[in-house]
Amino acid sequence: MEVDERTHELLWVKVLMPRGYVVVGALYHPPKPIYQTDLLLQQHEVLDRDFPDSLIILAGDLNQLKDSQIVEATRLIPKVHQPTHGSNILDRLYVSEVCFAMVRVLS
Repeated sequence: MEVDERTHELLWVKVLMPRGYVVVGALYHPPKPIYQTDLLLQQHEVLDRDFPDSLIILAGDLNQLKDSQIVEATRLIPKVHQPTHGSNILDRLYVSEVCFAMVRVLS
């Protein structure tokens, strides 16, 4: 992948599986980012271009980033629907296609 944005705490790993590539992203979005959030969300465009038929999994601590922002920018499916930190859903998981039967939040 060509993206090299050093202000984002985002790591993408691509794994070749029998069905094709699975691309996994681990993201930390701080409460007060030093970057424009739009630039972070635009990185998904590179995945669409370089891995159009791949399973994309994005997970991490997203703080003030709203579900609707991520879904609108990436078209990924949110899989966490219950609080992960107090009454807030900060730790989240998104996928590009149905691939998990169930996601559980453990305390």
